[in-house]
Amino acid sequence: AVTNAYIHPAIRRHLSLLDTSFRQEGFQGQLYVVSSSGGIMELETALAYPVLLLESGPAAGAIAAAKLVGTEGLAFDVGGTTAKATFFSSDGPVLTKDYEVCRVEKFRKGSGFRVKVPTVDIIEVGAGGGSRITCRDGLFEIGPESEAAVPGPICFGAGGKEVTLTDVNALLGIVDPARISAGGQPFDLQQAFSEKFGVAPDKVAETAHAIFTMANVRMASALRVYAAERGIDIRGHLDHRGGLVAGAEMACET
Repeated sequence: AVTNAYIHPAIRRHLSLLDTSFRQEGFQGQLYVVSSSGGIMELETALAYPVLLLESGPAAGAIAAAKLVGTEGLAFDVGGTTAKATFFSSDGPVLTKDYEVCRVEKFRKGSGFRVKVPTVDIIEVGAGGGSRITCRDGLFEIGPESEAAVPGPICFGAGGKEVTLTDVNALLGIVDPARISAGGQPFDLQQAFSEKFGVAPDKVAETAHAIFTMANVRMASALRVYAAERGIDIRGHLDHRGGLVAGAEMACET
């Protein structure tokens, strides 16, 4: 009840604006919202019980992965702030009624808020495309701070100043900046990376690859914990659902 009350104002504003925008464009049908369990709800229900939407995005990705694959597998969802994963069988994703959000420590049960609603059993396994890269005392860190969609990563060309995981992927040629840059502002990733972290120009690619590897190793470790706790053999069972090509590349590396 506390979580529902806390998120209610923000969700109500968001969904009401979404519904109004659709109506202004001439939409006359019924708007449905995906719930954390992978089902759908009418707008009125979602507005009254937003706690049922906490993992709606990853849940929808897991449902799609299970539908496309048709057998058991592991769905890997790379978002803007986090990467998440969940196991699914031929019957669909696994559900839980004892879920935690906002954990202080990712892998320590009890360090977050318990939500007693049906939810696809999802684990946060790492950083997302907008996660900010920082360097403190010579040690690189990924997140937890994240850049918003606007201005976004530097390679969006919209005025972003902070190096993100998407920028790392662009530096390595995994994503093509020309395909995702929409802001029209000039940028130099090599120079930005070098100046931000004090890395010699000829060491930028090597450093970027080390950060990319670190992100994937952390995700792989989290997946092992997830699988071990549930007695799942995850070898050979990975399906990718992500917004950028980098998501597929990171899924393969993980």
